Amino acid sequence: MTSQTGNGPAVAPNLDICTSTQQMELGTVVQGPAGKSYRYVKFLDAVAYVAGHVVTRASATDWHVTNDRAGGSAIAGHEVVGVVFQSAANVPTVGQFGWVQCGGLAAVAGTYAAGNQLIPHATVDGTAVISAYSAADVSFNIFGNALSASLVRLKGLN
Repeated sequence: MTSQTGNGPAVAPNLDICTSTQQMELGTVVQGPAGKSYRYVKFLDAVAYVAGHVVTRASATDWHVTNDRAGGSAIAGHEVVGVVFQSAANVPTVGQFGWVQCGGLAAVAGTYAAGNQLIPHATVDGTAVISAYSAADVSFNIFGNALSASLVRLKGLN
């Protein structure tokens, strides 16, 4: 008879699925493949979510997020929490719980080029814009470095 030691394989959550009921603690971060990480959040506001949308805090005290820049629940400062990454069939809707990518390489909506530092756009829902500030100036919500016109290395979101 052979004895087993150690733990068996870990069971990871399905990152693509968004649900109307909370499945785990808000703010939970999990590590995914290729150096990517994901945070569990609740999506607010009536602006339709699409893959690549930047989401920011909608509350100072919990992990509710929004992509709405014209109003809604966005709080001052536009602190980036992550990026919507699900395919068109699985993107979150208002009031759902699910995952946003908060680390690693991500496709991000907006107009920028390789080498740009990015911040959330102040008025265009879910998009990024080029920052006029240096990468070292974290008080201006720089959340990523553009590697190309569509690929960003997310930073400081964990």
